[in-house]
Amino acid sequence: MWAFLVRLVGFLCLSSGLLVMAQLEGGLSHRINQTHLTPTSMKNRHVGLKVEGSNFTLDGFPFLIIAGTIHYFRVPREYWKDRLLKLKACGFNTVTMHVPWSHHEPQRHKFYFTGDLDLRAFISIASNEGLWVILCPGPYIGSDLDLGGLPSWLLQDPKMKLRTTYKGFTKAVNQYFDQLIPRIAPFQYENYGPIIAVQVENEYGSYHLDKRYMSYVKKALVKRGIKAMLMTADDGQEIIRGYLNKVIATVHMKNIKKETYKNLFSIQGLSPILMMVYTTSSSDSWGHSHHTLDSHVLMKNVHEMFNLRFSFNFYMFHGGTNFGFIGGASSLNSYLPVVTSYGKYLYPTEVPMAQQPDYKPVAKYKSVITSYFIPLWDIMPYLEQPIMSARPICMEKLSVNQGSGQSYGYILYETVIFSGGILTSRGHVRDRGQVFLDQQYIGVLDRSTKQLTIPRENVSKDYLKLRILVENQGRLAYGQDINNERKGLTGDIYLNKSPLRRFKIYSLEMSTKFLQWDIPNMWKPVLLQFRGPAFFLGILKVGNYPKDTFVKLEIIVFEEFKAGTMIQFTEKSHLGFTLKKSKEHLISGEVKPQLTQNRFNWSHLTPFELKNRSVGLQAESRAESTPYFTLGGHKFRIFGGSIHYFRVPREYWRDRLLKLKACGFNTVTTYVPWNLHEPQRGAFDFSENLDLEAFVLMAAEIGLWVILRPGPYICSEIDLGGLPSWLLQDSNVRLRTTDQGFVEAVDKYFDHLIARVVPLQYRQGGPIIAVQVENEYGSFDKDKYYMPYIQQALLKRGIVELLLTSDAKTEVLKGYIKGVLAAINIEKFQNDAFEPLYNIQKNKPILVMEYWVGWFDKWGDEHNVKDAQDVENTVSEFIKFEISFNVYMFHGGTNFGFINGATNFGKHKSIATSYDYDAVLTEAGDYTEKYFKLRKLFGSVLALPLPHLPELTPKAVYPSMRPSFHLPLWDVLQYLNEPVISDKPINMENLPINSGNGQSYGFILYETVICSGGELHADVQDTAQVFLNDTSIGILDDADQYLNIPKVRDWNNGFVFINGRNLGRYWYIGPQETLYLPGTWLHPGDNEIILFEKRKSGSYIQTSIKPSFKIVL
Repeated sequence: MWAFLVRLVGFLCLSSGLLVMAQLEGGLSHRINQTHLTPTSMKNRHVGLKVEGSNFTLDGFPFLIIAGTIHYFRVPREYWKDRLLKLKACGFNTVTMHVPWSHHEPQRHKFYFTGDLDLRAFISIASNEGLWVILCPGPYIGSDLDLGGLPSWLLQDPKMKLRTTYKGFTKAVNQYFDQLIPRIAPFQYENYGPIIAVQVENEYGSYHLDKRYMSYVKKALVKRGIKAMLMTADDGQEIIRGYLNKVIATVHMKNIKKETYKNLFSIQGLSPILMMVYTTSSSDSWGHSHHTLDSHVLMKNVHEMFNLRFSFNFYMFHGGTNFGFIGGASSLNSYLPVVTSYGKYLYPTEVPMAQQPDYKPVAKYKSVITSYFIPLWDIMPYLEQPIMSARPICMEKLSVNQGSGQSYGYILYETVIFSGGILTSRGHVRDRGQVFLDQQYIGVLDRSTKQLTIPRENVSKDYLKLRILVENQGRLAYGQDINNERKGLTGDIYLNKSPLRRFKIYSLEMSTKFLQWDIPNMWKPVLLQFRGPAFFLGILKVGNYPKDTFVKLEIIVFEEFKAGTMIQFTEKSHLGFTLKKSKEHLISGEVKPQLTQNRFNWSHLTPFELKNRSVGLQAESRAESTPYFTLGGHKFRIFGGSIHYFRVPREYWRDRLLKLKACGFNTVTTYVPWNLHEPQRGAFDFSENLDLEAFVLMAAEIGLWVILRPGPYICSEIDLGGLPSWLLQDSNVRLRTTDQGFVEAVDKYFDHLIARVVPLQYRQGGPIIAVQVENEYGSFDKDKYYMPYIQQALLKRGIVELLLTSDAKTEVLKGYIKGVLAAINIEKFQNDAFEPLYNIQKNKPILVMEYWVGWFDKWGDEHNVKDAQDVENTVSEFIKFEISFNVYMFHGGTNFGFINGATNFGKHKSIATSYDYDAVLTEAGDYTEKYFKLRKLFGSVLALPLPHLPELTPKAVYPSMRPSFHLPLWDVLQYLNEPVISDKPINMENLPINSGNGQSYGFILYETVICSGGELHADVQDTAQVFLNDTSIGILDDADQYLNIPKVRDWNNGFVFINGRNLGRYWYIGPQETLYLPGTWLHPGDNEIILFEKRKSGSYIQTSIKPSFKIVL
């Protein structure tokens, strides 16, 4: 964004005089209702953002874009949700985000998409909070960033032509887009993501050095899978030069005139107006007054835009901070480096909404006295070897960072001189150089001061060291001069008109890595005021609950010139309006308390803390200690809990994961059900409640690692153990073997699934630290080649994280694969349970992959419960004996619809609809005694306080209702699809329906004609109700081959639909007597309930705030 602040010069008030605006009739005669147009409410998606006449439409509905810009890279990840909630609470429906290439590829071919750069997590949070996303992926984004977000290593090429089709530039862009676009394409609207539009480059009309360039960028986006609406963005004067055919042109607020709208109309006809950048404030520059915007002007302009039905985007809604040295510069009449605070923001003094996000508390800490210092000169012998060069070398061409040069910070140039005289830069100092003779300060060379006098009397020795400490204050973010924005000494420096030679060059990037120096304790007490350059150390003491995040207890300040005596803190930011220097500084960040002795401190081992992802989860062993896991080279223990995303309404995923984190767990484990993701052969579904990627990214956002169990067989008490029923169409198929038909189906499924999983792995910046190979194969064990096949199927598709198997203690050896960690499933802690593990992997840490804290229910059996004290005791033993573990289940959820499986231990019994499992959380997500016992236990062994408990989801008892209408099944038959005609019965899986995939769930009605009575025999799977005409005469099932007419009772056996959603079965035989109805599936007003009852209707449908289970004595 240009560093300017202008009013709209009345252009919003000139609607009557604008020919183009004749399309806009009148003001807003009614309030805008777009509540049904949110990422969470739009389930059936057909057509994304489109232009229809003078309006935008979203899936055919008129849509007004009310957007605000937030830069994820300028906001600590922990505050992303807070800022997005405030955007939503202010009334916005869209967040606009720019993607900085310089951050994501700081060194050539080294890509980072983790921590504060995890843009997929940011997009997921926006979607979960009900916001659409407009994405600006560049490659150039402006945004007052150093070089406009382009990486500085591009400037190593002396012929580089940025933002053109110059081969060196497009080659680099292509490699970057190959990494970036596959990460964002799955989040587009048509894939049930929130991205509704993508901007092609940024403000190219004002640059316009290559007429082929914009077409190249458009093609680069489209061919990599971008299908969302494309748009350009230019100021009013440059609309035509930045325009692309068949791409919607949007307007920046600069240079808006009447001709602007005529130009828009001339290039794209009747179309909606999107004010892509309405600047709420201008960026501040060092040495200049702080910019603000008159709120009355702001409100007047917004009213005008609403009246004219303009869509608009506030730049910025929240500006954030130029952490480190990422700020750029502008050059209007002089070089203006951007300040650290990116204080462009829209700050609403009132948020007239029902609920406002919580206010983030700030604190005024006591002043910190800088007690110690180290002069820069004392550190230099311990730095990396300097670069020796006959002539000065600019920052970008230094042979550091694996050949990518230096991007930010300082460079120290050192040479020897033998006389005094006139030191001349000839404009080659970029941006500011402090000049020293030995350690004596002489003066400054910069863009305005290009010569210094070195007093001859200072050169009393045979020679002196001339040192020039050059600071990069920020590369230009805009303009056609960016190709020349190299930093440091960009050419020769002259003494008495002779160029200086033989330099030692020190790279002082001042990164976090730089401050992790390996030097002796050289800190000196500050007794008197010391003149820099030097590092100064102070200690900030903070209690257990810091008011902000990411401040280390040791504060190290690098001061170039003159040191103060203390660092002060304030609860308000100070953005000065004059050139006076403020003594108060706002330092924000999380301060980690001291590690409590014998407690675990894994606060640095979370998805957003671990930046260097070279080594993932590893099994380690040393002679002097018990085998252990490491993560990123640090000792780590898995405290895992199972949650199945497919058994929990997507709207409740965050609640359940937050409760897992608040209990003290660090990992979530989930199965992946093949039958739900590929319900028909070749038709894959990873949307809505099956959006595995969104679940995994949400876990990472919350601070949880993920262990993935992708099958293909998962058991999990799900229908056919998660295998799709269409596999059974082949009567010769041998499931869970290397049978060709089975393997071919697995390969095609894994081609789709694993490609989605690979980018979510630890080493790719994601949270997945381990992947399970199949599931409990030791109890099946019908093909010795099968498990190695699954292992290779995962590896060859890109799985690089730790692989493991999972079996009951008696089956560990039969399910084991050489080179793969074996894990165990147990019901309680017993020493002999681990003997099978010791027999095959003595030097590996123990992982209990399933510790069963409860058990599943079967129709007709009693409800299973497990004592909470037993659970606490067992987990205590795990911790005591340094065993990693996964609680199965932390939260069981519900077998919605007909996804439940069955058991057959002598008799076929189907699994109940409720998968409550007597888990740590109830089926409805409520806390249990187990939860509080485990939370207390974990709190006693973890170093940091646990997060606050999330609030319970509210429950309600609604008035009982009497069904008003009924529809006999027999009356419906004539309106169904044509029946299948067959001489013999056909099993469900082989019915010629669903594109040849058969039927997976539900009921089949077999109808034939008989001419006499007698005894009826049938091979029934599972239960058959027999009718003569429409009179029920009895039941047949797999155990009973004779007819038995049971006692008739109210609401006997069937299933329930609420607002079109199948809640699952009910059955009078129990143990389950209630069906879980998520409140998120209800809506205000009338909610339609449809029951399918197999026997006889009851009178009322009642509700309760608690589940009910029949105890069978």
